[in-house]
Amino acid sequence: MTEEFEKNEKSEECGYCRLTIIALIIAIFSALLTLAIASFMYHGVHDSYPIMPKEIMSSSMKRLLVPHKKVIILKMEAKNRCYILPIHLSQNLANTKLSFLNIALSHDLLFDVAGEDGVDFCATTPAYILEKDS
Repeated sequence: MTEEFEKNEKSEECGYCRLTIIALIIAIFSALLTLAIASFMYHGVHDSYPIMPKEIMSSSMKRLLVPHKKVIILKMEAKNRCYILPIHLSQNLANTKLSFLNIALSHDLLFDVAGEDGVDFCATTPAYILEKDS
């Protein structure tokens, strides 16, 4: 009778071990699945954009990266102008000819293009959008 009792007790312990291992596997799988779904659903900025390409570095120019609007704002004190450069144009700037319309953006349009950070950065300085010269 003792042998049967010991066998039954070992069987119960082994059952608890299996149950614990299965619960751990389910928890790990659930966590990984949650991370995969969250990563798939995230629509943030995935691309690693350069903060400022070396081609447009200058000591008389202030720069601001606005990642959620995907623009770089360049403020030139000497010319009293702000230029808004789309980030996709900044990646190959050395080989790109840029132009701008000589009409300053209104406050509302600047807010739409560059966000609140851009409006604060440019303040009273007129802003112009740079575009690829065709």
